[in-house]
Amino acid sequence: MASQPWLTLIPIVNLLSDEGLIIKLIKYGEGHKIAHILTREHGLIRAMAKGAGKTTSKKSAHLDQANLIKFTATKSQDYFFLSQVDSLNSFTAIKSDLLTMRTCFYILEILNFVLAEEQADEPLFHSLKNYLENLDKTAPANNRIQNVRFQLYLIDHLGFKKADDITPKGLINYFENLIDRRLKTPQILLRHCDPERSRGSGNP
Repeated sequence: MASQPWLTLIPIVNLLSDEGLIIKLIKYGEGHKIAHILTREHGLIRAMAKGAGKTTSKKSAHLDQANLIKFTATKSQDYFFLSQVDSLNSFTAIKSDLLTMRTCFYILEILNFVLAEEQADEPLFHSLKNYLENLDKTAPANNRIQNVRFQLYLIDHLGFKKADDITPKGLINYFENLIDRRLKTPQILLRHCDPERSRGSGNP
C-alpha cells in the first residue's frame, strides 16, 4: 500500500469517545459481541460489548451491522470494551431490502479485510458514511453505480493498484485476489448488479 498522509497511527489510549460505523459484528462466548468499528477519529477498532447478546442488554438495540453509533470505550490488552453505545443512524431503508443490504454488506466485508487496525482515516469514515446515506435513500435499481464508485474510490484512496476490469464481477475478482480469499457476499450481489448474467443458464 502506498503511504498516504492521512493514514496515521493513533496514540495509545485507555479511554475514547467517538463515532463509528459497525462493519462487522461477531457473537462471542455467552452473550457477548465483538464489533469491528470504523471510527471517525481512531480508525478501525475491535470492541467487546459484554452482555450485548442478551435481550436485556441496553447496548443490544444499538449494535447492528452498518449502524452509525456514538460510543465510549476503554482499552485493555487487545480489545476495547464498550461502556456506552447510542445509535445515530440505523439505515433502515438499506436493511429493509435484501439486495440493498447485501450490496452494503459486500462493501463492509471488503473494508474489514483491507483496513489495518487503529490507523486514523477520517476522510474514509466520511466517505463510507456518505455512501451509506446515499444508499439508504436510493432506489435499489440504482445501487450499482454507487457501489462501483465507492470501490474505485477505495482503491485510489488506499493506494492500491488500479483495477483493469471495473465491472461488478471484475471488482469482486480484484478484491478477492487482493485479500487472497473468497468473499461471502458476491454471488447474491452479482445477481443484483448484473441481471443479464443471471439469465439463461441460471449461473451468477
